[in-house]
Amino acid sequence: MLQCFDCSHAAHFVNKTLAVRVVTTSERHLVRLRIWLGRRMFKHLGSSGLCRFGPQTVLKFTSTTRFSEAANMEFIASHTCIPVPRVHDVFIVDRQTYIVMEYVDAPELTKVWGKLTAAEKEGIFVQLKNFITQLRSLESPHPGRVEAADGSGVFDSRLCMGSRPFATVDEFHTQLGHRSLCALEMYRQHWPLIETMGQKQYRTVFTHSDISPRNILVKDGSILAIIDWECSGWYPEYWEYTRWADSNFRSPQMWLDKRDEILDVYTSELLIESLLDSVYTRL
Repeated sequence: MLQCFDCSHAAHFVNKTLAVRVVTTSERHLVRLRIWLGRRMFKHLGSSGLCRFGPQTVLKFTSTTRFSEAANMEFIASHTCIPVPRVHDVFIVDRQTYIVMEYVDAPELTKVWGKLTAAEKEGIFVQLKNFITQLRSLESPHPGRVEAADGSGVFDSRLCMGSRPFATVDEFHTQLGHRSLCALEMYRQHWPLIETMGQKQYRTVFTHSDISPRNILVKDGSILAIIDWECSGWYPEYWEYTRWADSNFRSPQMWLDKRDEILDVYTSELLIESLLDSVYTRL
């Protein structure tokens, strides 16, 4: 297992050189020109909010792009051996956040999975387990607080885009609707479990929140980058486990089967999440 980081001394702050800026009028025109050129000179990346920004860079500007995504990537790049695209710039144009990051010349795992040998597939999971272990070994600068790497609110489809950070896991659970389940007679049999979960003291660990083949770039059997850190941050320790099925609902069955082997198992928490999903619709 790789040991190129010291979790006990992980910095409490994101790289101070990373900051979001508002571009000038002339820069706006240059950005639009580079987007236009990138879409015509390079291969389409599969998203309207993602394009090449030059030979070595990619520009991301989706509806959910925030500064915290760049902060998450920089934090992970600085304190683990997990391969992530390096961030070159973050700026705002007309209230839209843009992130300029390193272009990684490797396909999504979804596109090559069927061509991999059984040994190569197993090797991917071994690498992935190592990376997740590194994430979970990092120490939070604010234990118990649910937040992104820069201290802003985390992003989940059940939370508002401008959601504040949560001072405690209990506040996070309340926002997600845990307590409302105890008002539903149809879930009476699960009330004791919900109450027990509410009383448990969960560690907050750094979590990607959307690990799946579409967010893994590979070449020659090696993971070259894990991408899409927009939903990442410090979450209750069970979060990576309970999000796995939702993230991999279109992935090969092997990805669903491997969950209990790669991650710590949280059966009760998974049940509560399934109850919440039966009541609330993720947008």
